[in-house]
Amino acid sequence: MLLLCCCGVVFSGCQEANRGIEVIVADGTQFPAEMAGKWVVEGKNNFWAMTFEADGTISWCALGMGGFEVVPGKVSRFPTRYGGKGIFKPGKWTVSYDPSLRELSVEVVIEHFHMDLKPGQSLEGSTTDFLSGPVSEDYTVWEADWFSKEKLVGFTPERKEVPETKELQFRKKVIFRKEQQTTER
Repeated sequence: MLLLCCCGVVFSGCQEANRGIEVIVADGTQFPAEMAGKWVVEGKNNFWAMTFEADGTISWCALGMGGFEVVPGKVSRFPTRYGGKGIFKPGKWTVSYDPSLRELSVEVVIEHFHMDLKPGQSLEGSTTDFLSGPVSEDYTVWEADWFSKEKLVGFTPERKEVPETKELQFRKKVIFRKEQQTTER
């Protein structure tokens, strides 16, 4: 599927949003407007959520890593549970859709983040998450496989580097459902 997304850039139409999101539709047509709206993952301890605009861009995303809300192209800052801070700097994101397969793929890149976990402990690094799978015919369910890779460093009294994952690693299958309300968070 990753190859399909890369080839899609060469062989199809794409649009670049000012917010650092590239939208690719395999046959060069428009992103399906029916997919615009808020999509949320079902189940306990699943934090993924995002809102697609009618042009296929994403206006915001709650990350699978803790549900932190990030706006594409904008550094997000927020307080953490123990009075510390969290900072997320997004990189370029890609939304790809293949109408013939009804296949939606989203790549979310966090170029750098820092999170204070507890007093004297923090985590920082970068992550790339890739979600890909079929969308139902009525545009209300997206069954995606979630892959990710990361480079992390944990700061404790003894600095600990987590081995970098250079290849995408399968996390789990996630099922997004489109909420029937507005495109607001």
